[in-house]
Amino acid sequence: MSGLFDVVKKAYLALRRRPKAAQTRTNQLEESRTTQLEPTNKLVPIQTMRAHTNVVSAIAFFKDGRQIVTASRDKTLRICNVNEGVLVGEPFAEHSDAVTSVAVSPDDRRIASGGRDGVIVIWDVD
Repeated sequence: MSGLFDVVKKAYLALRRRPKAAQTRTNQLEESRTTQLEPTNKLVPIQTMRAHTNVVSAIAFFKDGRQIVTASRDKTLRICNVNEGVLVGEPFAEHSDAVTSVAVSPDDRRIASGGRDGVIVIWDVD
């Protein structure tokens, strides 16, 4: 019986020392991700803008690519002209807490925003 115990013990120890298949796949995946994510050339910002008094939490481009709408923890949305680097109009202020999401309608005429206040607001851009 002790002979069988020794065989089982050796098999257990051998298996315990081997890397688990999942760990091996994870390590290989991490290595391939690292290799793929290494930049070939440095990305440089083409423009920076300040539009809010608190953290910007969401951004959406208008279809034409010339304007963006930003949502912020300062409870507002702002439209920015990215070509000229200027704010367009006044802030959209209807939320009572941080604005966390924003989307522009396909025709660029409306903006939808959602916030921590649990409210969804539809804005007319025109």
